Amino acid sequence: MQLNVRLVDTSTGEIVATAEGSGKSSQSESAVVTRFGGSGATRDVREELLDQATAQAIDEVLSHISSNPKLLAVTPAVPKEALVADLSLMSMVLNRGSEAGYRVGLKLSIEKIIREVKDPATGEVLRTVTEPVGKVQITEVDTKSSVAKILSDP
Repeated sequence: MQLNVRLVDTSTGEIVATAEGSGKSSQSESAVVTRFGGSGATRDVREELLDQATAQAIDEVLSHISSNPKLLAVTPAVPKEALVADLSLMSMVLNRGSEAGYRVGLKLSIEKIIREVKDPATGEVLRTVTEPVGKVQITEVDTKSSVAKILSDP
């Protein structure tokens, strides 16, 4: 039994990690007897051998994944907020790129700032009130900027 596993980023379709495992089992009998709820049932030896080999392959894959912390840390960091640097009819340029965690396929909500709520004593901004404007998806990224296509209005 050979098992190949691919961990896929579902937002981009990118394969972010792979792991393999194999298992082998052999037995000379033609059938094995297993017990289910006290009654005897006969299973074909091929089913039992396949189960054993599959269990070995799965154990090997799980061992490989758990021993490699990088495979478990495939969830990308949440990107920093960006500002719209340029706007055209169907796309926009944002002032953040790969340095800030932006990547092709990333979907974002675009929001307009309605007002800032400030602390009356210090003048510090306590909260920014926003209103959704639409959704975009990143199509190009360099280190400092991104291009996004407009998907929808709010």
